[in-house]
Amino acid sequence: MWSTEGVRDLSTEQIIQKLRGFGIEFTKEQFLKDVNNFYSACDLADYWKEIYPVTPEGFDEDFIWMAAMVLWERLAPHVVNSEQIDDMMQMGYDLLREGKEAEGCIVWLKAWGHLKKRFFSRNMKSIQDADRVFSGLQSLYNWCQDVERGLQNAGEKDPAFHEKRIKYCREFCFLFPETDDFIIQNMKRAEAESYMALGMLEKAKRHSRP
Repeated sequence: MWSTEGVRDLSTEQIIQKLRGFGIEFTKEQFLKDVNNFYSACDLADYWKEIYPVTPEGFDEDFIWMAAMVLWERLAPHVVNSEQIDDMMQMGYDLLREGKEAEGCIVWLKAWGHLKKRFFSRNMKSIQDADRVFSGLQSLYNWCQDVERGLQNAGEKDPAFHEKRIKYCREFCFLFPETDDFIIQNMKRAEAESYMALGMLEKAKRHSRP
């Protein structure tokens, strides 16, 4: 049975040779092109299975997507994939559970920065559309609301996070205007609340209007 840590214990050349043994004609040059055409290592592994006469069976099938993920980390660390964003999301949840709201929100906002670029280029109009193509383990629909609440809690200790909450909510509504009205209205309410917390009463009033 393969594990990601087990694959990481192999050298890059050992991983490549094993992929070739399974029928995947791997080259580093093609791999560096492919990572710009796929959002996740799993999607890239599925592509390999479509275009090559892949031969592994049983647990060895897991090796292919794990190998794609590890090679992506090593050969193209500058290209952020869904698995890495998923890890950032989980890290944020872990930090919040430890009471480290500020640290968790900083990690989440980093993930949001990567997601913004991805979905703006795809011209997504709702978080539901984005959720369908994210291909990560986390639910974007739920996570986006958790980010807003996390920023609220962090703002109680550090007012700078109220400013980050305002920016996040405005970006969300701009990127995903066709999201459920419930979420859009909550984002606008959160923006008004943060203006109020910062003592910007006139802006709070303007943004609290329907």
